[in-house]
Amino acid sequence: MKDKSHSNRVREGATLLVVMLVMVICMAAVSSVMFCIGSQMQRSWKQVQLEQAFYLAEAGVEHAAAYVLSVGGGLVESTTISGTIGEGRYETQVVASDLGWNGQAIEVRSRGVVKGVSRDVQVRGLRNMSWARYALWYDREALSLVIAAGDRFRGQVYSRPQLRFTNKNIATQGQARFYERVWTVPTSIQRDSGANPVFDKGLITGAEVQSMASVDLTALKAVAQHTAGGLLLKGDATIELRGTTMLVTNVEREWENQVVAIPTNSVVYAEPYTYTEMYYDRYNRRQYRTVTEPGNIEIAAPQGFSGSLTLVSENNISIVNHVRYGQDPLVNPASRDSLGLIAKKNVVVETSAPNNLDVYAHIICRDGGFGVKDYDRGSFRGTLKVVGGIANLIRNAVGTTSPSGYLKNYIFDSRLTRNPPPFYPRLPDRLQWDTWEG
Repeated sequence: MKDKSHSNRVREGATLLVVMLVMVICMAAVSSVMFCIGSQMQRSWKQVQLEQAFYLAEAGVEHAAAYVLSVGGGLVESTTISGTIGEGRYETQVVASDLGWNGQAIEVRSRGVVKGVSRDVQVRGLRNMSWARYALWYDREALSLVIAAGDRFRGQVYSRPQLRFTNKNIATQGQARFYERVWTVPTSIQRDSGANPVFDKGLITGAEVQSMASVDLTALKAVAQHTAGGLLLKGDATIELRGTTMLVTNVEREWENQVVAIPTNSVVYAEPYTYTEMYYDRYNRRQYRTVTEPGNIEIAAPQGFSGSLTLVSENNISIVNHVRYGQDPLVNPASRDSLGLIAKKNVVVETSAPNNLDVYAHIICRDGGFGVKDYDRGSFRGTLKVVGGIANLIRNAVGTTSPSGYLKNYIFDSRLTRNPPPFYPRLPDRLQWDTWEG
């Protein structure tokens, strides 16, 4: 009996030992699970805080963008912006560097912090967009105009009037096509039967009304007058660009085909000029009269020019021949040639301009429009190729479907969105940037 009792106690002790070992293992497993859960929760909370810090850093960037927009396209001063949102805060540095004729380089460095956890966001190359972003912009029309069959628009388009599309010549010319986004203020477009324009990146109807108020001729005149390389001309001027020089005719300076070096990254500005002129009447008597030249510019560059230049007229600009670059960006995308033509009133293709005309420039007509003289008379003049863009208050005609005048081939020069012509007017309410990291 003693041996049997002893044996039972041994078995009971062994069972207890096994149970204790199992309990220890279970407790260790539970502790391990709890530790993993705790670590996972810590990681989850940290991830949440990292995301919150990121949103705070982005909020700082948005406040910096609002600050840049508040300047309205003027010079931005470096500053620090900070704020608190909930349990976190952000601190944002706006660092502005002068780029001379190309405006400013603005860098934004923003840090968001939540309970000691931080995230950084950095934006480089922040700046106001320039008017060179548009392939076509117009606020009104001189008469009821249509978009012709076969018309091509390879950049952004804005139209305050209703867009109207004709079906004439669709069989031979094809549908009108817009390669970038289009904004129009009316809530609909008008199409003839069979006219189905192609909008590769969409059409926005009911768009916000825009204006040309930011095209400041006074500021451009100051650049021509006071900036190194700028040229202020009094009265009318005839300018032919050739390589790195230009031939200039101007009464006030007593120039006739004067060879002048093309200003480096600057502005040539023509303003009105009044002077007294002597003449002889039919009786050979000496007489004097007052002459006022409104500051017109006649421009040509058939041989191509090299450089970056903006020409500004306080009245009209007349195109009398091809206007070309030394390096065609359609052939060599690395070309750095750029030309801006800014007229207070109109930019007009004259009747003396050749058929199949090339115009390499971005064009702004602040109070008038771009068009072709006698567009509705005579025979068909071939294709008008504009490599750049046109922003005008009034859309004028360049041809008819008869046909007369020119057929449009407007090719947007995308290089100019980042590197517009010198001192090109900026859009006060639109920003762009080179990189966004965070």
